Amino acid sequence: MSAINKMTDSTEALPRGWTRLSLGEIGRWFGGGTPSRANLRYWTDGTIPWVSPKDMKNDLLTSTQEHITEAALSQSATNLVEAGSVLVVARSGILQHTLPVSIAQTTVALNQDIKAVRPFENVRSDYLAFALKRFERQILRECAKAGTTVQSLELPNFLLFQIPVAPLGEQQRIVTEIQKQFTTLEVGVAALRRVQANLKRYRAAVLKAACEGRLVPTEAELAKTGNRKSKFETGETLLAHILNECRQNWQGRGKYKEPTTPDPANPLPNIPEGWACASVDQITENFDGRRVPLKSADRDKRSGQYPYYGASGIIDDVDDFLFDGDYLLIGEDGANLLSRSTPIAFKATGKFWVNNHAHIVQTRGGIPLAYLSIFLNGKDLSFSITGSAQPKLTQAALNKIPIPLPPLAEQTRIVAEVERRFGVVEELESIVFANLQRATRLRQSILNYGFSGKLGTQDESDETATALFTRIQKKNVMKQKLPPKREREPERTGSITNETFIPLKNAFQALPKETTLEKLCVTAGYNPSLIGDVDKFFEELQESLDKICTLKRVDDGDVTVRRIRP
Repeated sequence: MSAINKMTDSTEALPRGWTRLSLGEIGRWFGGGTPSRANLRYWTDGTIPWVSPKDMKNDLLTSTQEHITEAALSQSATNLVEAGSVLVVARSGILQHTLPVSIAQTTVALNQDIKAVRPFENVRSDYLAFALKRFERQILRECAKAGTTVQSLELPNFLLFQIPVAPLGEQQRIVTEIQKQFTTLEVGVAALRRVQANLKRYRAAVLKAACEGRLVPTEAELAKTGNRKSKFETGETLLAHILNECRQNWQGRGKYKEPTTPDPANPLPNIPEGWACASVDQITENFDGRRVPLKSADRDKRSGQYPYYGASGIIDDVDDFLFDGDYLLIGEDGANLLSRSTPIAFKATGKFWVNNHAHIVQTRGGIPLAYLSIFLNGKDLSFSITGSAQPKLTQAALNKIPIPLPPLAEQTRIVAEVERRFGVVEELESIVFANLQRATRLRQSILNYGFSGKLGTQDESDETATALFTRIQKKNVMKQKLPPKREREPERTGSITNETFIPLKNAFQALPKETTLEKLCVTAGYNPSLIGDVDKFFEELQESLDKICTLKRVDDGDVTVRRIRP
């Protein structure tokens, strides 16, 4: 076994024939880089797939968003790895909770935030990829680099992290069983996703029916049944009362100004008998002038018990309030105005604070806030929204939105029916969500079983993982397979000495003015993955090359070599 320190503190006995290997022993590791964006020759009509974290979304990597040219490959710090290599995101915000892992399905070049390993013959690529996902939590916890603004892996610790390795034949049987179990699980997950989508569509259908007078019997329909003792108050009558009350109660400066009427460019479709068409301005009172935004730093100093609302809901809490009562908040800007990931109109009750990203209104004439919310959330308002990079619903545009106005009694029934149906939907959504969470746990359980020897079957004829590793290690020490990028001399291992300085110097002269330590060693025929002590190697390299180059470390832990003499 290797002398590399154990990163995992597991005392669990391994199945017969298994061993533990560090990730550094599993295969040959590669880093990457980004060719200069200023040099169009590196990016124009590129044919080489170039992997960055944004491409790492699936178990199998079949394509990338960007491609580079041969010139970029030979004149930058990127590296080429062949199909079957296992790719790992080593620097990205996603490492807060997830370790993205993919298997390259074709030869690809690497971004500096990606690490890749070409496993030796004793480990299957798919087995290694599953192992990395099995130990994802431990890796993120034990190998995270401290003190960085962007989450990243501490590469030396990562390469020391150990995984259980089964005999090669058993690896295949484990992978086959995991894939079988995952396939069955994904069928169930896909069905749950379809239910989620159908519930979302059902919500939209309920809102649409409510806005068109098709959800509950209308007052006009009920009046025709002969069970009514008097005529009902129509929406027109309700709107007239609201406008008349506004005129009579006017206490502002100057002459009373009539509210904005509905936008004639966006009329409502045929509305039911007894309904009227009003504008938001006609049936609400706007309080946008009382909003006060607080910067994040100010909120940190004023943390308290009162909700602080933004465009899509509560985003913080503060020590004071601006409003006390029942209000409707309507998103003023943000992508959610078009995407509708969350409701754009929502109720705020009690004491709270509002920033300037949400309009704030109260309804007039006894109109339920929930009714106005139902309409605004159920209607396509794109005709009122300006801006593409930053969508915005201005107060002037909000005021002109046409609102179908039923009689008050009908509004009450509409709200009650929507809430009843949405209550059922929410129960179903909770069940679906719980089962999706359960599926995630089942997926992890399958991996746990797989890497404890409880999925694959034992075979007495399998060569033990220890014996296979020892045999392949000897073979790789003698001669390493070289990457497909360029032909090189047979690989040498070990640290740099006076005897080996000449090939390293020649390699250095052959590379661009700035390259990586790893690429320099590979070009000279060394195998960086077999150098146990990176710091010792760095010191010896510095001593040997200080007359022709300078070396410096960069944020992600790689070493950059810069030639200072031609």
